[in-house]
Amino acid sequence: MTKKFYLKPSVVAARIALLVGAFPAGAPSDPAVYLKVMMEHVCSVEPSLVELDAAIWEATGTLKFIPSVSELMVILKRQGVQWHRRIMAIQNIAEASSWALKEIAELAAS
Repeated sequence: MTKKFYLKPSVVAARIALLVGAFPAGAPSDPAVYLKVMMEHVCSVEPSLVELDAAIWEATGTLKFIPSVSELMVILKRQGVQWHRRIMAIQNIAEASSWALKEIAELAAS
């Protein structure tokens, strides 16, 4: 089982600042309120750093305007599901490889 690491608010704030900076023509009407609300929502789902970075990357690469909280949360949820599947696949490969190597060693020994 993988260990869960929680992001510091300063890390989340830095990522959201990148998001806001990526949309220079569409700055929020009140950046402080946008940052506070966005941070509360993002931190409430406790994403990993890779999930948050992937969501910011997707938002800046696909949206024309700065995302609303609900838009970013949909992207963050989608990235969370995708990264969970990827991590599970990697763990399954490692387990299968370990099992295969054990079987090979047993066959070679007999």
